[in-house]
Amino acid sequence: MDPKTFFTPSEKAIWRNLAMWLSDEDDGWIDLPGPASWWQDDDFIDSSGFSFFPSSVGGHREAMELVYARGEIDWDMYARIFPSDSELWVLPDDLTTRLLL
Repeated sequence: MDPKTFFTPSEKAIWRNLAMWLSDEDDGWIDLPGPASWWQDDDFIDSSGFSFFPSSVGGHREAMELVYARGEIDWDMYARIFPSDSELWVLPDDLTTRLLL
């Protein structure tokens, strides 16, 4: 099996989020899951569902803070989570978001 079929869409989404969060802290270097033979070139990485470049401008750091929160959750931020099955991010706290919610 290759990574396109070995991992579920949910597992790929979790990996993309972790990769996005860790790339900020680890000099941008992220190891892809599985054996190196799975990852032949950049086009395959993108088509496999493991590309971790965000589609949104921001909000990934805020999502990480929610996931790793200790104690009380910031419910204002929680309400701004963008509903997506491929990427976890928080909408900005601005007038547009407030009107949308």
